[in-house]
Amino acid sequence: MPNAGYEVSDTNRYSDKRVEACLVATKDWHVGDEMRFLTGMIATLDPEDDAELKKGNRDFSVMWSARKNCTCLFLGPARFANHDCDSNCQFIAHGPNSIIFKVVKEIKCGDEITVFYGNHYFGENNCECKCITCEKRGTGYFTIPSTTEEEDTRTNKRPTRTRKPPVAHEGLYNFV
Repeated sequence: MPNAGYEVSDTNRYSDKRVEACLVATKDWHVGDEMRFLTGMIATLDPEDDAELKKGNRDFSVMWSARKNCTCLFLGPARFANHDCDSNCQFIAHGPNSIIFKVVKEIKCGDEITVFYGNHYFGENNCECKCITCEKRGTGYFTIPSTTEEEDTRTNKRPTRTRKPPVAHEGLYNFV
């Protein structure tokens, strides 16, 4: 849509193996604006469909709906919104199965449109998060491992990051 105020673009920020999608503003957006053309719909999945998508490694648009208490397929351009721990938009319910975006921070033309997926979407406390905010803060994936001298001499190895497994079905798309 030429006047929608956004476009689907590509990014390699989150993977060095493949190009992924992102949403980029094509105009300035202001706090409180609703992006009515940036929509998403959900369709509930039965366990067999969910398993089939995971088996084929095609589950990138599958999410958990806390409201519906089930797995859903996320459809529409909104599915390309990437996470940021200090996002510039939030999801707003727009009927029983759809969402739009509400601007919570000023967005300039050319900025990526982001939303917050949840506190534990990328591991416990988002310890594996690769968003720009985490990179700037030195948190998430970009946390510098801390070690003691005793540990270094005892193991004679470089310190490594220890991560806990992600918390299942936490936070993302609780509006649905």
